[in-house]
Amino acid sequence: MNKADLVPVDVAQSANCGWRTLRIVFTAQPAANAGYVAFWCDTCMEGIHVCRAPVPDGVTVRPMDKPAEERNPRVPDYRLVTLTTDREGPSDSRPS
Repeated sequence: MNKADLVPVDVAQSANCGWRTLRIVFTAQPAANAGYVAFWCDTCMEGIHVCRAPVPDGVTVRPMDKPAEERNPRVPDYRLVTLTTDREGPSDSRPS
């Protein structure tokens, strides 16, 4: 499998279900330039977690210096995406 095959052509859609409900939340120490990233689809609840990523200027960042239950925006308990080579692609129930 070619790595290019793993990247969806239309990144605004979920690679799993095809819906355009992707969300991303950064969590970092105040004034830090790097932190954690949660990236998921609100429809199929599948996503990824990146342990260290740059925090872009101007984004809302969840503060790591507060208890998890006080951090906003909230991150749901989504399923982590796993790579499989036998997967045929997004489900047929995706919107057109």
